[in-house]
Amino acid sequence: MKNKKMIMVDLTKEKIDILPMQEDLTRDYIGGEGMGTRLLWEMVKPRTDALAPGNAIIFATGPLNGTIFPAGARGTVVFKSPETGTVSMSNIGGNWTARLKFAGYELIAVTGTAKNPVYLFIDDDTVELRDAEHLWGTTIPEMEEALKKEIGGRTFDVLGIGPAGERMVRLASVANNIRFAGKGGSGAVMGSKNLKAITIRGSGMAQVKDSWRLRDISHTIMESMKTSEPIQALRQGSSAAFNQTVAELQDFGYKHFQEGGWKDGHKLYIENILQELEQEHRSCYA
Repeated sequence: MKNKKMIMVDLTKEKIDILPMQEDLTRDYIGGEGMGTRLLWEMVKPRTDALAPGNAIIFATGPLNGTIFPAGARGTVVFKSPETGTVSMSNIGGNWTARLKFAGYELIAVTGTAKNPVYLFIDDDTVELRDAEHLWGTTIPEMEEALKKEIGGRTFDVLGIGPAGERMVRLASVANNIRFAGKGGSGAVMGSKNLKAITIRGSGMAQVKDSWRLRDISHTIMESMKTSEPIQALRQGSSAAFNQTVAELQDFGYKHFQEGGWKDGHKLYIENILQELEQEHRSCYA
């Protein structure tokens, strides 16, 4: 198997290092949450302000990303939270983790603050910072559309922020298409670094030690999923398929969890969400 790599970016110094993946991270902590949290502990000094250059934001993959394993698409964003003042982990799906693996990387760790808005461009061995002044102020869909025209070529994924992240709103999220790392204020941390987006594409394959065993296990799981009602509900309507049940249990956190529901909660029922969607509903990778 090829040596796995990680991308270390210091925006203040405008410096990018491509390093061998730390073996102790993958061995001792396995997944994105564990690896990212350990690395954050190493990189960020105590009492560092969450919106200061010394904070780090880490985009970490897991061992099943980019493989055929079902429901193995999710990655993790780890950072010191401006909302809580402590370590925060936010989970996000989509295709970005697979594309990062295809490019040959396990994680991206970003520190510092750029002088002007930038985005990080990743295309296999090409990793560079590019000007994002023209993207600053755009919404998530506007940014993604502009980057599609600018980059072109093979399929790529975007992790980025909108105006709320740029203004460092403490609950702003990092987005990947219509998916969000919706916990802790990851978007505010990205905005504090003048980092508008990360674009990722790769032409390789995820590295698997025993592909035949993984194929057999994945096939068994996929067959059992076909007869599972909850899984089919998720497939058709994502986790929003369960919003009505959550509402009936009065488990929607409202007014900082002082209440469990509110009068417009029915607008979040899956049938109402699907009526509002203007684009094709697509699942995460694999």
